[in-house]
Amino acid sequence: MINSKDNIINAVNQIIDDLFIKDEYGGRLKVNNQIGFDSEPINWGDLDCYDAEKLEDGSWIVFIEEAAPERCPDFCEYIESEMKKKGYDVKVITEW
Repeated sequence: MINSKDNIINAVNQIIDDLFIKDEYGGRLKVNNQIGFDSEPINWGDLDCYDAEKLEDGSWIVFIEEAAPERCPDFCEYIESEMKKKGYDVKVITEW
């Protein structure tokens, strides 16, 4: 598994994209309300992982914009858990 910055960002954005119900063309219609953290302060329309930083221990910090800093614990935990399933050790930082 190649742990490049672009691969990490793309993997996180794919997890985010999978949270949406899609139209017949693959466009985002709405957030799947079954996800369990839809009440956290998140701007779903612009939610995006825009950067990743590799740490000395081999883990990554990923930066996701359009989610309230320190107020989206369930969302962050979900992304971290899904990335772990893909073999990546990440810590999520949310920002406006």
